[in-house]
Amino acid sequence: TAYEIYQCDWSSDVCSSDLASHSDLETCTFAIDKEVLSHTDLASTHINRGIVETSLELYQDALADYNKAQQLVPRMPEAYISRGNLWFLAEKFQRASDEYTQAMQTEFKRLQIAFYNRALANERLGNNAAAVADLREALKLDPGFRLAQERLDKLTGKPAQ
Repeated sequence: TAYEIYQCDWSSDVCSSDLASHSDLETCTFAIDKEVLSHTDLASTHINRGIVETSLELYQDALADYNKAQQLVPRMPEAYISRGNLWFLAEKFQRASDEYTQAMQTEFKRLQIAFYNRALANERLGNNAAAVADLREALKLDPGFRLAQERLDKLTGKPAQ
């Protein structure tokens, strides 16, 4: 399943694939239940399992994993981004935007993703001015961010300056 929103692969390739399977879900569950993981690694594995669950359309399970990750590491930006993506898919665009904004208030190293995803939510909310501003900010952070450039061109009808 390809999402319009930007899905990040946080750590494990097998647990964050766009082509997730029940086998991937089992791999993540095994790691959570049986492996000795640090607090941060356990939270990251919950995020990864949530991404797999989202891909498999197991949305309630995904939300539970994102929330568990945030319980383990309260200001984990990936929890906000992933939960925002889930709300976006549920067409709860204001909630998605709020989650992306929360991610921006952490030490997220890939802020361009939060700006891009929030731009998409703002666009769906009919707030194109905010969407354009977020896309421009994403491009300041990552001038080669092709998806942001394409979306900005679509919204403005011209290439960004």
